[in-house]
Amino acid sequence: MDSFLYDESGMFKAILSRIITNFIAMSKILVIGVGSAGRETVKHMKDTGIPEADYITFGDFENDERKDISHYNLITMNGFDGLSPSRNPNRSKRLAENVEDDIREILEYHINKTD
Repeated sequence: MDSFLYDESGMFKAILSRIITNFIAMSKILVIGVGSAGRETVKHMKDTGIPEADYITFGDFENDERKDISHYNLITMNGFDGLSPSRNPNRSKRLAENVEDDIREILEYHINKTD
């Protein structure tokens, strides 16, 4: 088996390289961050990670500092413009549950979009 993997002609390596290249071209990577920690993780991954990935965040805060990362504010998605961010995970959970169908549509959009 080893002699097949490392044959002198390099044919297997060339075929494997083409298969991997095609697989990567067809793959879709979607990185999702939730909450403040998720936002910071996504920012770090975008800056040091895979540039071809699509990065999005959800939370009960505005994310005006990074225009290159799609952010969805759960407060405004619920129609509460005057509500301030909270560190209460139960409130964020309720906000997300209220717009579950919207979140599903957002995820489907990002999964299906082509760049």
